[in-house]
Formats: sequence, structure tokens, C-alpha cells
Amino acid sequence: MSSSAISIAAVLWRLRKRLHDGALFFAYIVMFAMLRFLLFFARGDVPVVAWGLKNGHLTALAILFVALPWFITVARRPPSRRHAVVR
Repeated sequence: MSSSAISIAAVLWRLRKRLHDGALFFAYIVMFAMLRFLLFFARGDVPVVAWGLKNGHLTALAILFVALPWFITVARRPPSRRHAVVR
């Protein structure tokens, strides 16, 4: 397992009780996209596609632009009561 996957897992483990419903999933997607964006600066075997960025950079940015607003929306939503005990 790579160190980036371990670091994402460690952060998610710490956030598991603070985030609810879909927020933990979107937190993973956002962190994954940010780490992939940074990792592609270190990869020298991938050609530059546009604006000085590689294909992996552009893909990570596209994922980030979609996932970040969803994460903010889901994280701000009040917790659902569907798991509450009904008497």
C-alpha cells in the first residue's frame, strides 16, 4: 500500500465520527484528487498536455471541481435522523 493511501486512510479514520452520511466518501474523493495532483509533479515519464500540466493533473482537477462542492454541500447538511431509534 502506498504512503498516500495510508495517509488518506489515517485522516479518514480520524474524521469518521465527525462527518456523516456521504461526507466521508466525498472527503476521500477530494483528498485523493489533491494527492494525485501533487504526485503527478513528481512523475517525469508523463508528457505535458496543456497549460504546463499533465493528463493526471487535469483529471485530478476535474474530479476536484466536481467533488469539492458536493463535499461542502453534504458536510453542511444536518445529520439525518434515519438511524435514530424510533419508539
